[in-house]
Amino acid sequence: MLIILNQTMLSLCRELCLMPHKASAEHVLLINVLCFRAR
Repeated sequence: MLIILNQTMLSLCRELCLMPHKASAEHVLLINVLCFRAR
């Protein structure tokens, strides 16, 4: 379950890197926190 969650976070991080204009500031902040925790 945790592995699946981490994979989802990684794909979301990649999406934000590729298309940052699609995300709101809150979305970016949330994903950054989740990615930081996933490390």
